[in-house]
Amino acid sequence: MGASRRTESYWTRTLLTDVTNPDGVPTAEVLLHHGVFKDSYPGYPTDA
Repeated sequence: MGASRRTESYWTRTLLTDVTNPDGVPTAEVLLHHGVFKDSYPGYPTDA
């Protein structure tokens, strides 16, 4: 997880495999970046 004064964010990596493939080699990869702008949430705790 990462954070700055204005945002919090994290990355999620997911590997998909085909169960019919005996080698178990991933067939797809998804990389998702999730970020939140702190100012967009009323009452979000501020840093002291």
